[in-house]
Amino acid sequence: MTACPWLPPGALKDQPRFMLKLTWKLWLAVLLGIALVFGGLFAMITAQGQPTLAYWLGFAGALIATGWTFFGLVQWRDVPWVKRINTLVLATLGFGLLFLLFLAVDWEPGWTTALYCYLAVLGFLVGINILRLLLRPGHPVLGVARTMVEESLRMGVALIFIIAMLALLPMLPLIFGSEDRVTYMVQRFLTYSNMIVAVLLGLMTVLLAARTVSLEIATRQIHMTLTKPLGRSYYLLGKWLGIVLLNAVLLVVAGIATYGFTMAIAQNPALNDLDRYAVDREVLTARLAKTPNPVNSTLERMYSLVLKEKQLSDPGRFGDEGTAYQMLADDARQEVASETIARFYTIAGGQSQDYMFAGLGQAAAAAERAVVEGVDLLVDEAGLTRKQAQGYVNLILGRPSDLDLQNVPQVPRDTQDKLMRILEREVIQLSMTPATSPKPENLISEVYLKINGQPWPTPPTPTAPPPRTKLVTEIANELPVPAGLINKDGQMVLTITVPDTRADGIKQDSMRFNYKDNVIEVFYRVGSFESNLTKALTIIWFKLAFLAMVGLMAGSLLSFPVAAMLALIVYFAAAASGVINDSLDSYAGVARSDNTWQVITGTFAGFFSHLGSGQVYDAFKLLLRLIGEAFMLLIPSFGEFNTYRPLSDGHVITNTTVATAALKIGLVWTGIVAIIGLFLFNRKEIARVQV
Repeated sequence: MTACPWLPPGALKDQPRFMLKLTWKLWLAVLLGIALVFGGLFAMITAQGQPTLAYWLGFAGALIATGWTFFGLVQWRDVPWVKRINTLVLATLGFGLLFLLFLAVDWEPGWTTALYCYLAVLGFLVGINILRLLLRPGHPVLGVARTMVEESLRMGVALIFIIAMLALLPMLPLIFGSEDRVTYMVQRFLTYSNMIVAVLLGLMTVLLAARTVSLEIATRQIHMTLTKPLGRSYYLLGKWLGIVLLNAVLLVVAGIATYGFTMAIAQNPALNDLDRYAVDREVLTARLAKTPNPVNSTLERMYSLVLKEKQLSDPGRFGDEGTAYQMLADDARQEVASETIARFYTIAGGQSQDYMFAGLGQAAAAAERAVVEGVDLLVDEAGLTRKQAQGYVNLILGRPSDLDLQNVPQVPRDTQDKLMRILEREVIQLSMTPATSPKPENLISEVYLKINGQPWPTPPTPTAPPPRTKLVTEIANELPVPAGLINKDGQMVLTITVPDTRADGIKQDSMRFNYKDNVIEVFYRVGSFESNLTKALTIIWFKLAFLAMVGLMAGSLLSFPVAAMLALIVYFAAAASGVINDSLDSYAGVARSDNTWQVITGTFAGFFSHLGSGQVYDAFKLLLRLIGEAFMLLIPSFGEFNTYRPLSDGHVITNTTVATAALKIGLVWTGIVAIIGLFLFNRKEIARVQV
């Protein structure tokens, strides 16, 4: 073929590259044209007051643009920059279509869920690329960690977790059924969603950690790694760091998804105003609990009275009258303390008891800020003077006020609603679980309440009798109380009076307020739901760091099946440590004590005593109990840092709890396993064929 004189030299040779560039330009131009045309039509029809038609037109345009984009991504999938953005673009298009579809049919939970799912996937993609940047420097440990992350991505472990999580979380409301109260729906979702995240990530961590080292040893790939200037400690540290950082990214994804689904469920129609209040103020928050102190020397007198009664009835166990409480045996002291606390929380019919809550200064200060904000609102929007506004707020809060409403300008309805939301934001919840004798058939009991000497709820008129508060028996009753009733010292004295009979004549002999260890408590907001969720996921991260070290050490010493089984046993034992310890307590008749030596000596004494009396089976049970206790001493207690209940109940997970989990699980237990495992791994001959 004769070269064409009007073409520059090498033009035919470079024709494929030229055509590729031209094709991409044409493709991008068409894609831009689709976006401009449908975007312009969407804006024009929306301006004409037809939002539904505009949404459907936008959905059609997005569908066409998605198909055109898919075509380009598949056609030029070998181009490097297309490979890098492929997943992000596909995820954006897919979730974008779902978002527009749900928006067009005006289904708010649907498009909210699609949005948060997309943010979760986006968080994963961004997090993985951040990890790649962080692990790029040339230190050997970082190199092993980066290889560990890339290996998990090639195996699809992270992808399987994300798919399983995004598939299971939306199904939870369907699996466990719907509730009439949104409060219960949100609480149940938070409980089970965190369990699912912890279990899925725990299994993934254990299996991935046990597999990576054992497989490299079995296939002898580890020889290539350790021939480099890389010690065994650096090798295991790099593996552990890679798994821990990968778990951090996946927990961020889980947090975004959990938060999004929680907000979607919380948007469901509430059963009533109390249901909506409970969701906003008692669940999606972070509250600190306070238990009462006795007023004056009430508890001390009760201790003395109970101890004197016990000494008169059983001097052999509790000593003669006048024996000091500190001189009694542990079990005797425990019995005296338990009965004293029971009496402290028991009120006879016709009697009263005072309970003082101290340390509420933070709640009182927050309430005063809300009062100031409410007064400013009334001054700005309702035209009240500051004195009138203060008196108006005092009336709402049940405080003394000499305001005559007839001389006050009418407050607009929307301003009243804003004021109530401001004042309700800083309330405290009074929680009581009564158990009555006799137990009423309709499970309703009645009490009179006073807060710092003032009847609560406030009577409608000064001459009206104090109102009775109805409580459901053997159920936690939470009553909202304005924090403005706390005195200047940060104290709130709660006076509970139990009438002899209810208003309908039903007799009330006594009422106990420590039913199943649920004592009287007050809760006040000290943080947000978002901070509480972050702390819960952080504690799960510390647990996963420990499991990663267990899996790596097991995999470095054993074959994969045995290592995985051992790591899983440790995982389930740590997760169920509370249940296992309770079972051990009741198994062989030896009570648990803070003094470990007493438990050991008591167990051995019982063992030989049963053998001497021919009770072989009972002796065998004690031996099993001792073995179980020894095994649990080697396992950290995950149950000590259970975050499911506080998160679902809106109880704050304190910084102290997070720091303790970091110290005990993340540092001490992980470090112990690392030291023992590394000691054994350094003495293992990895060149030997593993059977």
